[in-house]
Amino acid sequence: MSERASRDVLRDLETSRMSWGEVREILRQEKTPDRFAEYHAALAEATPFGDDVLLRLGEYLYVVREADGTHTVRCGECSHAFGDPRVNWKLSARVRIRRTLEEFMEIYHYEEVCPEPGIAEVREYLCPGCFTLLSVECVPIGYPPVFEFLPDLASVYEDILGQSAPADEDGKWVFEDRTLQAVQKWGTA
Repeated sequence: MSERASRDVLRDLETSRMSWGEVREILRQEKTPDRFAEYHAALAEATPFGDDVLLRLGEYLYVVREADGTHTVRCGECSHAFGDPRVNWKLSARVRIRRTLEEFMEIYHYEEVCPEPGIAEVREYLCPGCFTLLSVECVPIGYPPVFEFLPDLASVYEDILGQSAPADEDGKWVFEDRTLQAVQKWGTA
């Protein structure tokens, strides 16, 4: 497969323009050492961030290297910054919460599959900049936002890709969940 064809295939994969059969065929292929570089190039081409994309977190969310060297989770539709990727981005999102049977029926359509009102809630996380739906979770009422993916950039870049890891403000990527520290700052602000 030529580099151009490979990039086109990866772009189609990234933008969900492939059938499940095509995706399954790609998953079964032998992975080439430059697959991440090809995927990174396709992401750089498809997003407003160019080569500053470090990792994709979801359909519309990316970890991006900022001009000052820090890393930020950004929306791929409007470039809204959610902050440090080690802090749950959902804390900076707009949230629509559904708690009643009537609200559940707007999305489930069958009462038999709806969550139990009074026990569970459905949270829809939206980008504050463009209101793109970024994630949905059904959790018990009062449950903290689920941190779906804590990226370990050092492991991805150093251990898997054999490249130097993108450094943070301390000169080295520290793999830790910083959500609690962010929430604790709310009480002192």
